[in-house]
Amino acid sequence: MYKKPVKAKILIVDADKSDQVLYATALNPNFKCYFADNAQDAWEVLYEYAIQVVIADEKIENMTGVDFLTQVQKQYPEIVRLMIANFRNIESCVNVNIAGIYQFLYKPWRPDNLRLIVNNAVKIFNFQDKGKITPLEFKGNLLKTTTRVITSGGKPKDSCKKYAFDQLVRSKESPLNNLCGDVQQFSSYDIPVLIYGESGTGKELFAKAIHYYSSRESKPLIIENCAALPDDLLESELFGHVKGAFTGAYNDKTGLLEQANGGTIFLDEIGDISPPFKLNYCVHCKKKRFVS
Repeated sequence: MYKKPVKAKILIVDADKSDQVLYATALNPNFKCYFADNAQDAWEVLYEYAIQVVIADEKIENMTGVDFLTQVQKQYPEIVRLMIANFRNIESCVNVNIAGIYQFLYKPWRPDNLRLIVNNAVKIFNFQDKGKITPLEFKGNLLKTTTRVITSGGKPKDSCKKYAFDQLVRSKESPLNNLCGDVQQFSSYDIPVLIYGESGTGKELFAKAIHYYSSRESKPLIIENCAALPDDLLESELFGHVKGAFTGAYNDKTGLLEQANGGTIFLDEIGDISPPFKLNYCVHCKKKRFVS
């Protein structure tokens, strides 16, 4: 007999009724949403229901969102926590970072991006629940949850067969067959490649294939979700920073572009970054160098 899957329970702490409508529209019917106007109401929901993800506004009645989510972590360490803010300021990002909160989003957020992040948060909760990973806080900070570093282990040129790209993509009379040829062509050049398409069409799959078909296959493949970070943090992630560059910069940091030197960096959702940051990045991309 078919059993209807149980919806993940999401608690949203935000006193703005119009925002509550936006959350409900974005997350229903995939998730079961509960709303609270303040911390007291939120605790009542947490006591009564098995919540998996909490989304809190930056400002809650008589306290900050960070303070509330820190209290939630102490009482319910398995719950995955997200925070929403109205403005982009690096001090808030640092506070979120220190508190070990999984994700930090800015208004206005995109519904599809919010659904993706909440869905990933639910997966993390489920992995914790099954004991497949330690509690979320081991990640340490926001940045580590948006970046993946993949290496091929220095395999010889037939590593593409192991990757099985052709087997995954090619099929009789498929329009993707021509793209398989493009992948092999692009991978032979050291040039930037723009991959565009709707969500779920396999852009990351093609990025990996280009990397593993290339002479860079034994070098790092770094994947960064640009949509998950504000401009200031994304700039720090890509280009690095020196100690004392901003509040919370306690040590020098090597940027992802430098870490990926000799390999490949895939900037996912690059279309979501702001026009000024796009211009800044395009200048460096064209010059193929930057000064840290």
